[in-house]
Amino acid sequence: MLKTIKEETEKDLLLKTVCHYYKNGWLNNKKQVDGMVKAYWSVHTELHVVNGIIFRNDRVVIPASLRKEMLRRIHEGHMGIEKCQRRARGVMWWPGMSADIERVVASCEACARHRAALPRQPLQPHAVPDRPWQVLAADIFEIRDKRYLLVVDYYSKYVEIAQIQNLQSGTTIKALKDSFSRFGIPEKIITDNGTQFSSEEFKLFSRTWEFIHETSSPLYPRSNGLAERNVRTVKLLMIKAEETGEDWQLAVLNFRNSPVTGEQYSPAQLLMSRRLNTRLPICDKNLQPKTVNKETVKADRHRRINKYKENYDKGTRQLGSLKS
Repeated sequence: MLKTIKEETEKDLLLKTVCHYYKNGWLNNKKQVDGMVKAYWSVHTELHVVNGIIFRNDRVVIPASLRKEMLRRIHEGHMGIEKCQRRARGVMWWPGMSADIERVVASCEACARHRAALPRQPLQPHAVPDRPWQVLAADIFEIRDKRYLLVVDYYSKYVEIAQIQNLQSGTTIKALKDSFSRFGIPEKIITDNGTQFSSEEFKLFSRTWEFIHETSSPLYPRSNGLAERNVRTVKLLMIKAEETGEDWQLAVLNFRNSPVTGEQYSPAQLLMSRRLNTRLPICDKNLQPKTVNKETVKADRHRRINKYKENYDKGTRQLGSLKS
């Protein structure tokens, strides 16, 4: 290999110029040095030539024609970027070698398939809506071979549940229309990328009924976290009700009428400004409609979100922007 490096060094016009400067003396000013040779001027005090091979201290300077082969050898064994760089820096050098190694390792398909998951990024919570039924989340779940569509309001946390016979877009759209006819058309609805939501039929529905349809990231369903959390809660309520012989709809009624965790109002109060009548004893006064203090709701919500974000962000790292 050293023989090959010597032969390729003699053919490399740039390295021949470097050898010339080494033998005849480097210019005092970097600006006076020809083009690409400037990259060598910065380290010219470390360069020397032995038997036709250029060294930077005790590291071999690799000619351009051999760098692709050297990069292949450096990445033998498919080690990570840092280990490959440290391994190479101990024995060889050329201008931009570290960047070339990073590019080669990053573009390796085998390494990409087995690469460890990226660290979590800081939480980016959804903004708190200004009013009830403005932004909704929807998801489909299954219990005992029965399918249900769950819709939850981002502002009030009020849930709507409808049993559906199949996963076709038309069936899902009919269930959503039932909810919209009761509470109005939202500005936005957030779903996953299920075929019933990603179909042309659903796109037509969103255009006709004039609401924005936003989907979660295909590989990150937690971005539709509100629906995911409420699906878990409602499924558990329904399963426990079935096991104890109780009515799951009564359980959902109680869930709608219970104050949101960390807040003073229930979903029913936040959505309809009134408590719902349940099997618990209650005086007539407490069933009368009462305006909810919007500022209190927002303050409570922001305080909870900020606290959750503070805990979530521990151990996270902001990743760099993707390059096209």
